[in-house]
Amino acid sequence: MKTAMGSMVSLSIAFIVVASALIPLVSSGALASSQSYVIRPPADFTLDNQYNYANGSTGLDIYYDPTKLNNDGDVKIYADKAFGTVTSFYGQYNYRITLILAADHDQYVALLNPDPTETQNISADEVASNYGYGVNGTIVIEVPGLVPDFGAILTQQISDIVLRTELIGNKYNVPDWFSLGLSNYLSGNITNSSQNSINALASQGKLMTIDQMESILENSNDPNDLSIAEAQASILMEYIGTSYGNSTITNVLTNFGPTGNMDKAFQSVTGRTPDEINTQWQESLNISLNNLKSLAIAQRIDGYVLDPDGKPVSNLSIYFIPASGGQALSATTDSSGFYLLNLSSGTYTAHLFGSSYATINDVVTLSNSQVLEYNFTFADPTPVPSTVLPASGSSADNGTIYIVLAAINAIALVLIAFVFWRTRK
Repeated sequence: MKTAMGSMVSLSIAFIVVASALIPLVSSGALASSQSYVIRPPADFTLDNQYNYANGSTGLDIYYDPTKLNNDGDVKIYADKAFGTVTSFYGQYNYRITLILAADHDQYVALLNPDPTETQNISADEVASNYGYGVNGTIVIEVPGLVPDFGAILTQQISDIVLRTELIGNKYNVPDWFSLGLSNYLSGNITNSSQNSINALASQGKLMTIDQMESILENSNDPNDLSIAEAQASILMEYIGTSYGNSTITNVLTNFGPTGNMDKAFQSVTGRTPDEINTQWQESLNISLNNLKSLAIAQRIDGYVLDPDGKPVSNLSIYFIPASGGQALSATTDSSGFYLLNLSSGTYTAHLFGSSYATINDVVTLSNSQVLEYNFTFADPTPVPSTVLPASGSSADNGTIYIVLAAINAIALVLIAFVFWRTRK
């Protein structure tokens, strides 16, 4: 009996020892979810931890491989601007972020996969990743020479870490459309091509709902779909920031933290769900696009082209050349000599050429919303001046003739006077 009792006690003690050994592992994150996994810099990387920020944020601990990089001076310049952008939105950030510089893509892949047996696929166009929050925030990023938009990318990575730090709870449950759109908005990484793509889809009524965006960002492997979803999320977030104010976004995050419900967070702050704001933005965008189209065609010029006899000149091209430069626009007359063309406001040179007429180059100006009637009438070609040919012979010959004639006239006068004198005698 004592032996059985002793065995039970021994087993109990062993269980307590094993449990107590596991507790620190769980609290340290070793058994936590992958969301809490934070990459640490290799031991042979150099640390530069002397750089702080004047705005009160503590900045970065920058690590790099001294065998491949000489220094991190250019990174500090980018980091200063990135921290300034992010903290002007969120406020002062009081934790140092660990930034690990990869000298090339192979080193970047190796840093993300310290275990060579892992088969995680990292695409060639992936250049930066961020992990953790607060004191555990870490960014792995390729050096500026490999990332043309390094400043924007670094701003996005810092923004993601600070966003998670700001949340009371649900740090890793922020929807992709919100976090990705916000980081692009803060970094200014909304390109003209992205805006043009969204404008084209808006004109066709093909913009996505919030759920559609989120589904693509979470699950799609199609680069085109991902690019469009990211562009829409970014421009939508820009609309929220400019229309409702940046403080609205931070207030939404404050409300989202405890509940993890983005719809309720938006409703509590704005009175609208994200989808309602998405619809509002799309309506606003379409109004803006329609206004631009109206402005583009509000100016019009029309009229008739006539020949010197007042008859219509058909099938003739009229070229309107912008005074500010750019491509000429053209209109062609119909059988009645009539033409019509929509033009942007501005000054143009109207060029008309007919083989039988004098060329026309008239300067015309259209103001906003003007409809201008302008007729063109060709003139006959300017006649070539006739050339008066001189009489045959040279000017010297003409002078001799005049002298001979003068001499003859003088002799005749002398003879007349002589005859008259003899007659009197």
